Amino acid sequence: MPKAILERMESHLKAKLQETWIIETPKWGDESGPLVIYCRPMTLKEKDEIYRFASQNSLKPLAATLQ
Repeated sequence: MPKAILERMESHLKAKLQETWIIETPKWGDESGPLVIYCRPMTLKEKDEIYRFASQNSLKPLAATLQ
């Protein structure tokens, strides 16, 4: 693959990882408003760790997603 394409792909992925997603959850909120959750996309390494734990029939994948 030409270097220019790889550089554009890398730039795009880095920008995506800098995004912050905002999730409003009214059902989990209180009188002051909905619960607001801030998160970012997982990296491939983080996803790999979760899949590895999941294959061990453990609750660790759930905890890993909340870190």
